[in-house]
Amino acid sequence: MSPVVPKASTAIKSDEFAYGLPGSLPPVEEFDPFNFLDGADENKVKRFREAELAHGRVSMLAFIGFLVGEKVEVSVVEMETWG
Repeated sequence: MSPVVPKASTAIKSDEFAYGLPGSLPPVEEFDPFNFLDGADENKVKRFREAELAHGRVSMLAFIGFLVGEKVEVSVVEMETWG
């Protein structure tokens, strides 16, 4: 029979900013200008963080698409003038 190993406590203090999740960076530290985190539980804070990452990634892809679209448009115009 294997020994039972107690799990490490993952309890996060609710009085810490964003439940102690990493992300507070100097010089801003606890940045929440519209108080979205007021009264939010830990799951809601994690959902906000996940949504922020997803939207950031989509916006980065959109920007790359914008740059590629500008380059392709110029290439098509140049090909029409050559032919």
